[in-house]
Amino acid sequence: MAALDQADRLPLDGPARFLETSETMNERVALASYPRCGNSLLRKLVEQATGVITGADTLPERTLSQALQRCGARGEGIVDERVWVVKTHYPERKGFVELPVDRAILLVRNPWDAIDSYFNMALTNDHATSLRDDQYDRFEDLWRELSAAEAGVWTRFNRWWLQAPVPLLVVRYEDLVHHRHRTLKRVCWFLRGERELEGTPWAERVAAAAALDDIRAGFYAPRNNGAAKLPGAALRRFDDAARRAVAAAAGSLLQDFGYGDCFPTDASVAPRAVRRPVPQGDARHEVVGGRLVLNTGREVRPSSSKHGRYMTTFRKALREPVVAADGTALNMHEVEAARERWRRKRAAAD
Repeated sequence: MAALDQADRLPLDGPARFLETSETMNERVALASYPRCGNSLLRKLVEQATGVITGADTLPERTLSQALQRCGARGEGIVDERVWVVKTHYPERKGFVELPVDRAILLVRNPWDAIDSYFNMALTNDHATSLRDDQYDRFEDLWRELSAAEAGVWTRFNRWWLQAPVPLLVVRYEDLVHHRHRTLKRVCWFLRGERELEGTPWAERVAAAAALDDIRAGFYAPRNNGAAKLPGAALRRFDDAARRAVAAAAGSLLQDFGYGDCFPTDASVAPRAVRRPVPQGDARHEVVGGRLVLNTGREVRPSSSKHGRYMTTFRKALREPVVAADGTALNMHEVEAARERWRRKRAAAD
């Protein structure tokens, strides 16, 4: 049975669950985003609207993946027929398995907020914890280097997907937060093969999901007690030179996504719902049997970058803890291990 015929059987009754063998959708839909663009929020909303658990191409043993599992993300590491929509950050980084997809949802967020949130996650090793303000001064050189480099990663990532040879829906995080019902309707309209929801069980489930408060809508509460939801809230972290560097790297994408001259005063201009026509793709996109295969090619962050998974190594080398906004010393186990290594090195030198 075709995927769209199967979609008529959704939403499933009750809480979200995995699909059974007889319910297989016969397609995979990628939910793609640069990190910290709201992927977990949209995953949970899709689960609530469809009744189907979303998958993810991240190894479930990873620290942040385990944190999501503790928050209720049951599909970490699941990409098979039990799921329909699968989270991916490819090609920002590779998932653990090749993943053929038929369609995709590209979730975007303005680069200033996304990069700032990524910096917080990399140093706190947590999705929902924020750095204390003085940590930006402490790590000033790292922050300046990372923000400039990641602007390029954000741009290459989004251009890769905009040029991918699959039907693609573009969704903005800002619209998901501030116009949730309308945006979730658009997502489910796309999932249903661009068919209207009115008169179907989808409409009621979407309305109920969109009405949930921030705590229940996502897998975890937003950072900064929700203050980070304000479009452009992180711009205060960027001086004029840093802002220009991000804008230069992003180029026309800022205007395309509605983050241009009037942002953040006016963030109301959204991109068209579905990118048309579907591009042919290029040598960066592997297509097998008419399906786009993820996690096989080159990542858009250079392998020599210090700002990807190397950030874990950086954090583990610190001999003073990273400090959260509430004053908590976050990584004392890593700090103690780094101090012990330093003591042993000094002892060996003596």
